[in-house]
Amino acid sequence: METPNQTEPRTYQHPIADDWVWSYFFGLRQDADLAAHAAGGTLTPDAFTYVANAEELPSLRENVPALREAEVSELEQTLHDLDAAFARFAAGFAAYPPPHLPGTDPGRGPTTIAA
Repeated sequence: METPNQTEPRTYQHPIADDWVWSYFFGLRQDADLAAHAAGGTLTPDAFTYVANAEELPSLRENVPALREAEVSELEQTLHDLDAAFARFAAGFAAYPPPHLPGTDPGRGPTTIAA
């Protein structure tokens, strides 16, 4: 089984905001998955999509001051990374994604990680 191509490392200019977005949407996805399993079912693959999550960003940026500092494109990329992490897990290429953005070190400036 081939593994998907790894992208170049990227720098998170606002690691606290990026980690917040990752953790928030990770938690929503995990809660929905647990609820589906408790009801005897499974979470459908299209239950959490990048597009649906990205539509929530404007509202979140209004209500969470730390998110206002980050560019929307940076937060959207974090959502893409989260979506890709779950896709790699579902395809059997990777372990279950961590509950925080891998490689970020909130409060210590930009951190370069491999996506």
